[in-house]
Amino acid sequence: RQGITIASSTSTIGQLAFADGTSGDARYEGSVLYNHNDNHMELSTNHATAIYIDSAQKVGIGTTSPATKLQLLHAGECKITLGYSTTQYAQLGRDTSGNYELACYENGANLKFGTSTSNNATTERMRIQSDGHVMVGCTTTSASSDPGLKFIKDGRIFTASAYDNNTQESLTMYSTGASLFRFYVDWGGTIHATSTSITGISDVRLKENIVDLETGLDEVLALK
Repeated sequence: RQGITIASSTSTIGQLAFADGTSGDARYEGSVLYNHNDNHMELSTNHATAIYIDSAQKVGIGTTSPATKLQLLHAGECKITLGYSTTQYAQLGRDTSGNYELACYENGANLKFGTSTSNNATTERMRIQSDGHVMVGCTTTSASSDPGLKFIKDGRIFTASAYDNNTQESLTMYSTGASLFRFYVDWGGTIHATSTSITGISDVRLKENIVDLETGLDEVLALK
């Protein structure tokens, strides 16, 4: 190898410093430092450690004790930005309100999630469309094609499948307490349930001709 070598003993620090003065922090406003005592390296700016690399090649930003291969810590907002431009990007991290997010900041872009059953390959398993619809195992919101589970942002849920008979079920409710199915619908269109009764729900929004009582409690108590 050719280049600049900074030689230090096994228990001292080798450093390349960038100064804009001759006293105090001005002597090392920026620096590249290697500590032979524990074999870690630091890259500093504004006389503070910016990037820390320990002897196991774990990288810390905002920490000098990285617990993983890459660890970012900050008391306020702490995010990683990946993108195409300053207005088209995605972010992963913690916002100023203490919420953690994986978010897309590009008009019309979908957020995809994938897994793999072999090395060096991935298959999309779920996506959140730019308009808020969520699709599992599919890529469109069609209710009658593209098999998968579709959660439409207005509250509708579509299930599409190539199954076409009563040997496969969907919309299943299973009680682990009773160790049996309570309800399911098969792909032949048959509804299976442990109870055949349907109980109406009393909802004031569904009632008509509602009037106030003119007298009060006595009439209520007299009802049979």
